[in-house]
Amino acid sequence: IAYIGALPPVDNAVPPSTLGPIGKLLVATGKFPLSVYLIEVHDAPHAAEPPATAVSLEFGRHLAQVCTGCHRPNFEGGPIVQGPPDWAPATKLTPHDEGLAGYDYGTFTRAMREGVRPDGERVRPPMDIAIAYTAKMTETELEALWLYLKSLPSLPQGS
Repeated sequence: IAYIGALPPVDNAVPPSTLGPIGKLLVATGKFPLSVYLIEVHDAPHAAEPPATAVSLEFGRHLAQVCTGCHRPNFEGGPIVQGPPDWAPATKLTPHDEGLAGYDYGTFTRAMREGVRPDGERVRPPMDIAIAYTAKMTETELEALWLYLKSLPSLPQGS
């Protein structure tokens, strides 16, 4: 995020995405399902401006929104709807035993910067790709994200 904020703005007009007749047919027949998780949060209220960069729940919540694409809006993990079927389910990001209970701040930052879990294993796809970006997070960003994730309710998988 810090890296993206340092880039100069680009003035590009991005055309709207559209589905042609074949795409519409695939959606209608269920062969190309749209992600319910993205649709369900599409109209949710959001801040007009990002919160101040600080070690805070508000900033951590803001940063964690990018995680919802795989880890779901309530961070419960599970199958990654928009990914290939061979991807392992996304890990729960709550303090539950099936999630972040085995992490402390040091193991969390190691996972986010180096892609290594507390058990010494590498993170699985697609998180292994995300490490290229999470490794560039500032200490403030990581602390805020950790603070927010640790504040989530500890619910079992599928809650």
